[in-house]
Amino acid sequence: MSSAMECIVYDRLNYASFWRRFLADLIDGILLSIAFSVVSVIEGASLLQILIFFAYMIGFKGSRGTTPGYRAVGIRIVAINGEQVTVKQIVVRLFSAFFSALAFGLGFIWIAFDKRRQAWHDKIAGTYVIRADVEPVGTEEIPQTSLIRRRVFALVAGAACVIIICFVGGIMYLIKSSGAYALAEQYIRANPAIREMVGTPLEFGLFPTGNVSVSGESGEANLSIHVAGEKGEVTVVLVMEKRAGQWEIIQAYYVDKDGNYVDITQA
Repeated sequence: MSSAMECIVYDRLNYASFWRRFLADLIDGILLSIAFSVVSVIEGASLLQILIFFAYMIGFKGSRGTTPGYRAVGIRIVAINGEQVTVKQIVVRLFSAFFSALAFGLGFIWIAFDKRRQAWHDKIAGTYVIRADVEPVGTEEIPQTSLIRRRVFALVAGAACVIIICFVGGIMYLIKSSGAYALAEQYIRANPAIREMVGTPLEFGLFPTGNVSVSGESGEANLSIHVAGEKGEVTVVLVMEKRAGQWEIIQAYYVDKDGNYVDITQA
């Protein structure tokens, strides 16, 4: 059984460049935004907008290998074996593009360096994006037997998830190891309004959000910390400043279940 597949080859300049593809996607994005705005007044608009997005992307690309944006800049999608791209390939390509973007856009940036200007989702779906009016210059065998590469999809999805987990974990570590967070947790534990509302013992959420910026002896922080106790739970927001090397609580508050703003800043 053969372990290779014959694919067509184009001159490198005839594969669509990163910026040409970016412009095509920008045009499609503008057209979709207009469509989304038109239906935004309809009940259930969010679901309808999702359906419009998939109908637009899969309908145009699956039937013609192009979209209005692609046609405007003169590019189209083809299968690497030279045949018309299939709906299945377009669906796989569309969902794979999510992971190309999730990995901080690395899957799209790859276009600039790949010899055939394929994004990660192109490699997974077995597609090229080429200039609309060009012909292949030859063929070559590649070490795969199927257009859609499931193992590459698993690798890309896994890599994207690992990158995001490491990024989020790094941010959480930096926040929790900061002097601002240490003071915020101490402040919450000592605040009688919080203890009265959620009860004790207090349990702090694993994922505080916000930002901490420090420049020498000064700095600013805005943290949102989830706190739970035997009576309930709440998210406390703290606005902080670092002055002469010391962090200070400027304001602390939470929003109750009725949407009321409750200031718990201690005098």
